[in-house]
Order: sequence, then structure tokens, then C-alpha cells
Amino acid sequence: MRAGRVPRGPLVRLVSHSLTALEKAGNELGKALVVVISSMVGVEPQPGVVPYGMSKAAQRALCAGAHLECAQRGIQFTAISPALVDTPGAAWSAADGKPAAEDVAQAVRFLLSTSTNCYVPELQLRGAGPFRAVLPQEQLFVNAMPRIPRRTASVGLSRLGNC
Repeated sequence: MRAGRVPRGPLVRLVSHSLTALEKAGNELGKALVVVISSMVGVEPQPGVVPYGMSKAAQRALCAGAHLECAQRGIQFTAISPALVDTPGAAWSAADGKPAAEDVAQAVRFLLSTSTNCYVPELQLRGAGPFRAVLPQEQLFVNAMPRIPRRTASVGLSRLGNC
């Protein structure tokens, strides 16, 4: 491969086609919005789930970088970083004050309702109580931790960008 040439695999082709459709929507509607559901573990790392947190931090970085590259085309990228959400998959956690999954859906609806002049880079959704480790100290051993579902959610609006 020649220097400076970007490989054009299936993922690159998919993203290219998606960006074309998003740019068309942005031109027609004033903006197109890509929302990525990340996690507070990508913002504030927790013991026992470091690889998961790293992948969630990478999602946040992807949104920030993609927005820089695509904003002039009318495409916005926003990361929603919820804490542990009150879902059946989070029943293993005894933490009080977990937000409902509906709170995450409401955050997406909020993003969709903003004007074309408003950009929200990230929403951090936390429970009503103080933020604490996802796992109690006595459960920090990986073999004692139950499998966490891929998608969970939570509440507490944080940074509102250029609104």
C-alpha cells in the first residue's frame, strides 16, 4: 500500500455512505444528529471494568473528533454518558437512585429538539444520589461480577454546549 492511502474496507465504505445520507439530511433539515450512548465509566473509571471504560472513553473521543470533521457539513455528534440505569440488566446492583431507561430516551428527545444553532457535545446522566463506584468494594473481583449488558442507561444532565 502506498503511503498516505487510506484502506477502503467495509467499515470505511459504510461510514462514507452514512455520512453522505447524513449530509443530505443536514442540508434538508438544518442539521443531522448522531447520538452515541456511551457510559459514565468512560468519564470516571471504575475498578474491575477498566477495558469497558476504555471503550466508552473512545466513543466519547470519536464523537468529539467526528464533530470537528463533520460540523461544516451540518452533521453533529453527541455522546450520552449515563451512569448505571434502572433496568432488569442492572438488577445485580443494589445502588439507590438509578435513573430509569426513559431518562436516556428523554435525553435523546431533548437533543432532537434543539435548534440548528445549538450544539451539545455531551450529556452526562447520573442518578439523583451522589456518584459512587458501580461495584461495592467486596465485589471488585472480576469472577464475582455478573455479566453487564452492553447497553444500560441513567440520568442527570451535565454539560450543555454552545446553547
